[in-house]
Amino acid sequence: MHQNLINSAALVLPTNIAQTGIAYASFTVDNPFTASISILEVTSIVNYEQLTIGKIDHADLTSSPVHANGHSNITSPQLPFKFNLDPLTIVQLLSSGAQNNQVDLGPLIELLKIVVQNPKYHPSVRRDWSKYTVCALTSRRSRPALARKDLPALG
Repeated sequence: MHQNLINSAALVLPTNIAQTGIAYASFTVDNPFTASISILEVTSIVNYEQLTIGKIDHADLTSSPVHANGHSNITSPQLPFKFNLDPLTIVQLLSSGAQNNQVDLGPLIELLKIVVQNPKYHPSVRRDWSKYTVCALTSRRSRPALARKDLPALG
């Protein structure tokens, strides 16, 4: 077999991720076989370069399996993903993802330096994020990308 069963993956970061540490992951299955495939459990540790981004920890799908008929493509439901909230890891992820995808982080670079230089500093951030999607990470055939949506200026 010369193709991946998991064709792509997506990670959605909800606005309350700082409080819960939970993001949502989904994936697409490209079934090259005539026989169908049913996925009953998902366990995964996600790494980007040398960084551990998080994990899906034994998601039990036995009551509602991810089922792909023969020669079909399907998308899984969103599964809970324990996101690594370590500030230094997040800074490295943003910086590396931006560099690899030619995304200019502009003034954010100077703010990220504050986190790197003072990793124990945790200022409070006050903003109603309920109206905005901050970002999502997607991967298509093991090629990560960083997608962003421009946010209004803080005020």
